[in-house]
Amino acid sequence: MGKLGNDLHIQHFSHPHLLELTNPQTLNITPCSGCKLQSSGWMYTCKPCNFTLHTSCSQLPQLITHPAHPGHSLSLLPTPAYPIGYFSCDACGQHGHGFNYHCDQCDFDIHTICASKPLFLHHQTHPCQLQLFFYPPYQTKGFSCDVCHQVGSNHWLYRCSICEFDVHLTCANIATFTSTPRQANIQFQPWTSFPGPAQNNLQYRNAPVQMNNQSYMQPQSQNNGTTMSRNTLMNVVLGSFVEGAAQQVGQNFVQSLLGDDSSNGGN
Repeated sequence: MGKLGNDLHIQHFSHPHLLELTNPQTLNITPCSGCKLQSSGWMYTCKPCNFTLHTSCSQLPQLITHPAHPGHSLSLLPTPAYPIGYFSCDACGQHGHGFNYHCDQCDFDIHTICASKPLFLHHQTHPCQLQLFFYPPYQTKGFSCDVCHQVGSNHWLYRCSICEFDVHLTCANIATFTSTPRQANIQFQPWTSFPGPAQNNLQYRNAPVQMNNQSYMQPQSQNNGTTMSRNTLMNVVLGSFVEGAAQQVGQNFVQSLLGDDSSNGGN
């Protein structure tokens, strides 16, 4: 077996017991207790409590800033903040029962998956790039989805402003799509830094967060993340330049040797 990329045991703030890294193929594991989606890959589990977490859900930052709610930071809650036991996501409009990002001053709530939606995407039903909008641009505060042809409410959507092509968040996920090219990462650098763990969760600092790095979700320490992304980009550029220069020098050297051999053979 190869080396595991995650700790065998973690203590997560959302559960009182120690969680163990488990292969879901060996056990009948329930859906993730965080995002409520189907178990996949290695999972952190508390078997007595039937509590499970995707490794990526276990590494979500506990405090983020998001341009959909720029006035306040959003806190990661393991359960909804309301007595009814669920929240209504301000991004997609669906009810949620698991992890959510919450503003206690404004009662603003979004799914963790909605918080990590990419800035742009390409949808198979439209040739242009689609941009994430936080509300419909129409006076009716609704829209007609050009994929399912159903009415959309006053929630997030993907949109091509030039063609007035609008898509539900869920419809954009159902159909095949590809993320934006690398240029979008550079243009929106402040919002595309890799979402790292919260600073007060030191036990997760060395584990990778498996999320789209073109997402809006941004940990609270934004300046450090931006600097890290810029340094990483610069390292890639410099590395590519050095590698290209080295290859050119090598080719010139080989050609000179071949030229000398040809000259000697001719003599």
